[in-house]
Amino acid sequence: MPLVAKAQARMLAEGVSEPAPFAAELHDGIRPTLPFDDERIRAALPEGRFDLSDLLITKWWAGHRPRKDV
Repeated sequence: MPLVAKAQARMLAEGVSEPAPFAAELHDGIRPTLPFDDERIRAALPEGRFDLSDLLITKWWAGHRPRKDV
């Protein structure tokens, strides 16, 4: 794994080294109403571990790759 990604090196070369300022608070009409906390996140996670079958690309690839007749 590289220590610095290509995009990071490009950003530094362009002089992007300071973080952007914080955004203003959201208006009441678009502010989330449900709390986003650890308990709610864990309750929404599936049982078991993630693996390749959880990725949409693997399901797409399985249906589109050429089949070799044996």
